[in-house]
Amino acid sequence: MAKYNDEQKLKVFGLLKAGESAKDIARTESIPYPTILKWRRELEEVETKEDLAEIIDVEPEIVHEVAEGVKERLEMIAHDAGDLVDEVVTSVDKLMTLQTDMQEAGISVVAKIEELLIGVTNPNELKLLVESLSELQNAFFGKVPNVNVLNAPGAQFSDSRVSKWKDLNRPV
Repeated sequence: MAKYNDEQKLKVFGLLKAGESAKDIARTESIPYPTILKWRRELEEVETKEDLAEIIDVEPEIVHEVAEGVKERLEMIAHDAGDLVDEVVTSVDKLMTLQTDMQEAGISVVAKIEELLIGVTNPNELKLLVESLSELQNAFFGKVPNVNVLNAPGAQFSDSRVSKWKDLNRPV
């Protein structure tokens, strides 16, 4: 007695005719790859003779029914795949727009902080601005920057102001 029935074999024939690869069919139908290859050779031989009844014992109506089922399944898969591709494209477009908006917002905030740094007279204000800049960079890049306040744009700090800054950052 054969391990696989004619219905399974016919289904595989339909999938082969629909263009599915033998490897994919073997995986999805849980039939060994060499068996699928053997059936594909049989199908190719039958196609030249145009007599499917030679290799399977099944009514022509059942063959037609199975072929229609396979066709519907493949059409549904193709439709679903198209929908998924559309969703991915839309998501990527939204992500790119968001990325651009975030970059513009970040650049704007950094420019404003740089403007404010020039006029800072109080070490507490300087600390707040540097912390804001650090949080922004951490949010955008996932890392905390090392900030050298002596190299801030337009910074001209006296030794006493630097000492006050260092006092603010000393561990308690």
